[in-house]
Amino acid sequence: MKLTQRYVESLNAQGKTYSVWCEELRGFGVRVNTSGAASYIAKYRVEGQQKLVTIGRVQSMKCEAARRTAKELIGAAAGGVDIVGQKKAERTGATVES
Repeated sequence: MKLTQRYVESLNAQGKTYSVWCEELRGFGVRVNTSGAASYIAKYRVEGQQKLVTIGRVQSMKCEAARRTAKELIGAAAGGVDIVGQKKAERTGATVES
């Protein structure tokens, strides 16, 4: 199923954290925590390692905006850019090779 704003807003908390993945854009999804808080996420691979990056909270971002961001992130990762590694480097002041 393609993730839409209506579908994402209908997701409810369950007994554990779970993710729902978009069938149209591979690697784009929504993670719902046990508290009911939901975030858009993107999953990608760099150098054989699977990485997961949070795009934004469902309550503060529209689904189509999150999809565009996910498309950019996944595209960058396909080109060898490690988004998670870059974010960690920015926080610590280190540099990352891409």
